[in-house]
Amino acid sequence: MQDFLALLRSGSTAKKRQIGRPKRRLGIASSCKSLGRDDLADRRITTLLFFYLAALLSVIALGLAAKIPFFHTFLFVLAVAGATAAILFLLRFPRSNDQHERQINFRALTFASTGTLIFSAAIGFLHSFGFHPVPWLGIPALMVILRSIGLILYSWRYR
Repeated sequence: MQDFLALLRSGSTAKKRQIGRPKRRLGIASSCKSLGRDDLADRRITTLLFFYLAALLSVIALGLAAKIPFFHTFLFVLAVAGATAAILFLLRFPRSNDQHERQINFRALTFASTGTLIFSAAIGFLHSFGFHPVPWLGIPALMVILRSIGLILYSWRYR
């Protein structure tokens, strides 16, 4: 995970450097530009962090809903709110990426969608033979896990 975060931080600034360019004095305009570039990298990191925290909150609330019947409705609402927040952070993340990182995200989402489709079809097939069904919020958790695996795989592939 740390390698992936380091890749996200270095990917945005390393591509913009030019060799042989003279150093500028630090003035108001140049400090604002560098602040904007670092701000973009920080925004990407915090967006990913909030995405994973919201997804984790959703999974924990869903797991606790089955074990604590008194807070069953509240925990389901919390799980849905966490999943909704994760989706919103997921939609916000690609806006701050360049073309290469967008391609990695597209391939990771393709991997997650295909994996979820295969898993859902297999569970539906096995359910007809009497196996237990998967909880309805288990599928978004599976998509988050598969998307994370896809991001790791495709970021290593396109290094």
